[in-house]
Amino acid sequence: MLKVSYFKNSSKSVPVICSLALALCCISPAQADTTYPIAVTTYTYTDLFMNHMRNSIHKYCKQEQVQCVFFDGDNNEKTQMDFVNSKINENMAVAVAPVEPTSQNKPIINSANNQKVPSILFNRGLNPEDLKNKKQAWYVASRESDVGLFQGQMIEEYLKTHKDWDKNGNGKLDILLFKGAKDHYSVKIRTDRVLEYLEKAGIEYDIVEEFNCDWLFENGYSSMKEYLGGNALEDIEMIISNNDDMALGAIAAMDDIRVELDSSEEIYVPVVGVDGVKDAISAVAHGQMLGTVLQDSDEMSKIIVLTASGKVKNAKELSEVTGHPYKSRYVLVPYKKIDKSVAEDLMKASAEK
Repeated sequence: MLKVSYFKNSSKSVPVICSLALALCCISPAQADTTYPIAVTTYTYTDLFMNHMRNSIHKYCKQEQVQCVFFDGDNNEKTQMDFVNSKINENMAVAVAPVEPTSQNKPIINSANNQKVPSILFNRGLNPEDLKNKKQAWYVASRESDVGLFQGQMIEEYLKTHKDWDKNGNGKLDILLFKGAKDHYSVKIRTDRVLEYLEKAGIEYDIVEEFNCDWLFENGYSSMKEYLGGNALEDIEMIISNNDDMALGAIAAMDDIRVELDSSEEIYVPVVGVDGVKDAISAVAHGQMLGTVLQDSDEMSKIIVLTASGKVKNAKELSEVTGHPYKSRYVLVPYKKIDKSVAEDLMKASAEK
């Protein structure tokens, strides 16, 4: 049985979900000791993927019978750090997607280490060196190089099967690039890797325009709508987005333009995204997106709960529990390529549940 209480963050009430009891059951007899309650905070609740993570972490906390509380960082570093430090002082483990990783990672790890409670940083970048000599500190994220590989593969396959892709006949793939937060480490890796893939595949391209949309649907929508105010929809040959939110925003803007043009001609623009959120998988299955790359929030959340609670204490135990060969406390979960056939299977499986 769960109860819902609230932390006050500025003028907002932020839901906090707590189980009534801590689990004393463990994965193996050797782990029959402390199970830590977990305080979870993300940099914002407006990020669609972070909401998926929050819901998934809650699911695993409930499944493992681990007490958990959740807090919206609201893009405020000080507010988030005050919450984290207060929970560490209460001997709670912390799982944090920080507002500012560069300035927050080390203080969080050190503070938790001094209090002898687990700390898990996730999804926002961390130097592996920061984990040295901190046996209860973990980093959980995804293998970013996979993004460019899978996006590139889907683009290459599309060009091979659609010989008419070169709409303006210039011999180059004309690309609109939707990028996340400026100077974010994932933006550089995701962008560089997909463009490197295209180059290695011998695909000539031209970045017609790029937009920094801070990962947000509304920014993807407004940027695309503004671009289409002076450019033709039929001239766009590919949209590459650093995440699904921005990709879906761009698609929504294109849909609005089609309505405004009142054209019976269907002008398809291939779009590739990242995250594999439900709306994007649906868009891929229904042919509105070319594909996305699934960031496995379920696997990441399971790992976060097991490591933060103390039920898993090292990479060997984690590998045994998850079935994946993790070799250190710097855990990188593989991405998964979601093309139309995979998306259709996922939608079918979801409908059958």
